[in-house]
Amino acid sequence: MKSKLKRIFILLAVWYWILLAAVGIYFVNVLGFGMATTGMLLSALLPLAFYLGLNVATVAQAAVRQIAFTIIILAGTLMPLASLHEIGWLVMAMYAGGFVFWVLYLFWYAVLELPDSPYLQTGKVLPELTFETPEGNTFYCSQLLGKKVVYLFFRGNWCPVDMAQIRELSRQYSDLQERGAEVLLISPQPPEKTSELAGKLSAAFVFLTDCENRMARLLGIEHPEGVPLGFGMSQYKKDTVLPTVIITDEQGRIIYVDRTNNYLIRPEPAELLEAVASA
Repeated sequence: MKSKLKRIFILLAVWYWILLAAVGIYFVNVLGFGMATTGMLLSALLPLAFYLGLNVATVAQAAVRQIAFTIIILAGTLMPLASLHEIGWLVMAMYAGGFVFWVLYLFWYAVLELPDSPYLQTGKVLPELTFETPEGNTFYCSQLLGKKVVYLFFRGNWCPVDMAQIRELSRQYSDLQERGAEVLLISPQPPEKTSELAGKLSAAFVFLTDCENRMARLLGIEHPEGVPLGFGMSQYKKDTVLPTVIITDEQGRIIYVDRTNNYLIRPEPAELLEAVASA
């Protein structure tokens, strides 16, 4: 039930903030700019700016900005109290609802539930994994024995934080390569979407598709109904993968695992470089 609610949550939240922005613009026309109307615009536009800004982020650590945004959004939500006699309790309640949506976004929607995974423990040898290449061939990960390997499981092109993480990793690709690491980008999205992503990146990642989430299910990192409603419904299936990074040594033994419990938080590239260098 929670997964179904989360699928529709972000769509509802974005449209609600857009409605509040429209109401704020209306009151600016009626009352002019003042403390109340400025607060109304801040509390509506900042959540939209944060969420839409993820699409152009150059780093994946969106969580760093959460505290500042939350303080300003809360202040903006309270500022209309200065003109409560002009805007009324109903409008005030609407903006309070907008702040509730923001809190739910940070502390409920963004939180990921991590099932137990007996395979993903440092020191264990990763089982044989098979994926599909963009050309439709089977890729056996055992062929990479003798190399250090960075496995990055991402949800799909539709996820802005995934894309920020990949762009960030792309800038560190040469450093990873110098340390003898092969980097695999793996997603359950259709192969044509992965090919589309590959065409936008200069780094020579190995792009792979986990058909029907078979390997994600084996590793315990599948995310049933993890694709939000309205996010390319004709192009993506509703199930996806939990954002995960695994690094193995030359023997296929796991030396590093990151299973984030918040989709806004991803490991720093420096952390991955250190793990590869220490292998």
